[in-house]
Amino acid sequence: MFAATVAVALAASGAVAGAASAKRETLRFFQVGGRAQFYNAAGKKIDLNPPATLPKPGDSFDEVDVDYVGTPKHHAVQWTATDHLTCTFTNHDTGLCNSQIAIGGSLLLSNNFTMKFGPSNAPAPINEATGVFSGMHGTLTDEDLPKSNNATLVIHLS
Repeated sequence: MFAATVAVALAASGAVAGAASAKRETLRFFQVGGRAQFYNAAGKKIDLNPPATLPKPGDSFDEVDVDYVGTPKHHAVQWTATDHLTCTFTNHDTGLCNSQIAIGGSLLLSNNFTMKFGPSNAPAPINEATGVFSGMHGTLTDEDLPKSNNATLVIHLS
């Protein structure tokens, strides 16, 4: 894990020129929940509080977060990355989603993937990347932390 922490910190600072040539790379982040909003199918803001109130097909969700290198217990003092997730619900617990993670001047993109929502989501495919990660693909796993708006992110790249 220490190597992944160093790699992300260096990538964020632009110090890793050859990261894309690495065979495999694992990045770990403590995600701190930022702004999150639900919208109805017409694009108007709505108040939902899952599981008490659930989205309907056509409703959408938009979230932005800041990410700290490391784990919830041991992470950097300053954030290193930001992420954005947007999903349109196909039913109350499944949506068609797009996600972007910005690390330094680079992006990891997960485009048009289906997500089943729950405390531990199935891995999302990383199907495009820019900057130091250009040409890499992989998966993003997001595990919600109990009683908070935070999560653990694990990114596997190759």
